[in-house]
Amino acid sequence: DLLRTWAENVANSQGSISLKIAEAQGLPVAFVRLEIVDAAQKFIENLSLELRLFPRPETLLPTGVLGVSIAWPMSYLYLSHVISQALAAGNGVIVKVSSLAPRSAQLLSETLNQA
Repeated sequence: DLLRTWAENVANSQGSISLKIAEAQGLPVAFVRLEIVDAAQKFIENLSLELRLFPRPETLLPTGVLGVSIAWPMSYLYLSHVISQALAAGNGVIVKVSSLAPRSAQLLSETLNQA
């Protein structure tokens, strides 16, 4: 499934993603890895598992394309939350990222496109 593969891609790239976000945002790599990238990967993985164990098709109704505007500090984490839920429901997503953190969205996009 898409979410499980995406979570695996994030897990496999966690070190490089963390380093790139830390460099781009001036944050400690350990903080980025634990509080942002690892948290995002676990959220996506848990959502995938929950949907497989407890399917609720009546709650996952596509509504179309969603627009998402995200603030800077932990955009990778917040984007992963919003995008994974939208995709699980069958929606498309258009994202407007902060000009202060465009790298986060690019890295997220790369792991998602590989899925």
